[in-house]
Amino acid sequence: MALDYTPKRFAIHAVYNVLLRNTATTDMIAYLDDLKTSSLVNELVLVYPTGGCGNTYIGGAFGHSRRARIEAQKATWTTDIAALQVGTTVVTGSNTDAIQYDVLTITDNAATPTFTALGTLGAEISFANTVNSDGTYDVALTQAALVTATEFTYTPGTNLITTSGLADGTKIAIAYEFNTGTSAQTITVAVGDVPSTALVTAYGIVKDLCTNLEYKMQINGTVQIDPNWSWALTADGEPSVEDFKMEFVRACGTTTLYEIIVYNEGDAALL
Repeated sequence: MALDYTPKRFAIHAVYNVLLRNTATTDMIAYLDDLKTSSLVNELVLVYPTGGCGNTYIGGAFGHSRRARIEAQKATWTTDIAALQVGTTVVTGSNTDAIQYDVLTITDNAATPTFTALGTLGAEISFANTVNSDGTYDVALTQAALVTATEFTYTPGTNLITTSGLADGTKIAIAYEFNTGTSAQTITVAVGDVPSTALVTAYGIVKDLCTNLEYKMQINGTVQIDPNWSWALTADGEPSVEDFKMEFVRACGTTTLYEIIVYNEGDAALL
């Protein structure tokens, strides 16, 4: 086999790996090497002139609305991809407030929440109820300045709830805001956001039908990721997968929609 040989007739089977990069800086957004399925879809609308008896097609068709897309199913979820799909970026850092739900056990008329509650001083705990043995709610409790049979106090400095008249072992359910810390990632979905474009390279493998040798293939272009996605969660079975489509768009100043390259790694190494 000549070093500069690449097959014109081949089989293709392996699922793509996909590299996504920023269109302005070419910085990497994500590299997807855990796709379950992937496909390249091409579409072109053909419009034929018609006429005569039976209104038959005359001559060749005109083409318009050429489209192409990569459709993929990802085995895991990536925050950067989810953010790209909704048209935003991932923000990592502190000062992110989230909601905690705790079921605490009273001992000596006191209990300690998992996190320090935030909010207006004297009203940090937004919800509190005693809990029956079957998990249903019973007596509503209110945060107050003084402790009574249905009122409790909360001290942020010690992160302590103090009650009155509740037997040891009593369960209380509470809800409150807390700070998630510096490692938290936040994706904010706004009504007016749309996905930005990205540079895509999809890596595949083709096999020569005559020699059974494998060659590299890649698909390059500019895409916009479909913003429609969902988490489909069930009580049993396989974890939720991420379905997404990447629609190729023509870059500014070119007529190229995308390109497919089949190449010989051994030949490329000589350059």
